[in-house]
Amino acid sequence: MKNKIILFYVPCDLKKTAQNLAKKTLHAKLAACAQIFPVQSLYLWDNKVTDTSEFVLILKTLKSKVKPLKKLLESIHPYETPAILTTVMDVNKAYYQWMMESLESE
Repeated sequence: MKNKIILFYVPCDLKKTAQNLAKKTLHAKLAACAQIFPVQSLYLWDNKVTDTSEFVLILKTLKSKVKPLKKLLESIHPYETPAILTTVMDVNKAYYQWMMESLESE
């Protein structure tokens, strides 16, 4: 399938943080869609296992927007070491076209 998009996976401390990041990326036309999910996260921090509640922000974008989106997220994310993960996804043609229209239009 040739219709590929990029999914960003970005854990946040608070729902409000995830919402603010989502709104900034959408207004900047760096992402076409954002979703926020509550999660329970366990990870190593300072050689200790940390167990905390977080909110995952999922952003859907095009390959052409990856670098500016990553730069924006890194500059405004409140974490000292934010996890900003990306993966390539195949999508149906209609959804890909909607994303192209949403992000490439002025």
